[in-house]
Amino acid sequence: MNLLNPKVKEYIEGAIPARKAPFYEMEAYAKEHGFPIIGPLVGTLLKQIAYSIKAKMIFELGSGYGYSALWMAQALPEDGKIYLTDRKEENKQMAIRHFEKAGLL
Repeated sequence: MNLLNPKVKEYIEGAIPARKAPFYEMEAYAKEHGFPIIGPLVGTLLKQIAYSIKAKMIFELGSGYGYSALWMAQALPEDGKIYLTDRKEENKQMAIRHFEKAGLL
């Protein structure tokens, strides 16, 4: 079910700044494995919210492999902290690798 008019979606997606390589890898993984992620539209919104409230610390419950956390982490100051949680060790390790690739660890 598509709630957004395709032309509106195309316009919004065109306004999203280029993403770092880990995002594309994570999106491809999600598509290949049927792993639910928020996608770049919502990711951009979360990043903007974190930035606008000048977040210094973020706690995410149920982080999966860190896709949404990676979006929000970009808005944190140098001394900011983000805490990810997931019950699967495999997801935690994937998140760490993606954060390292993005230069955030």
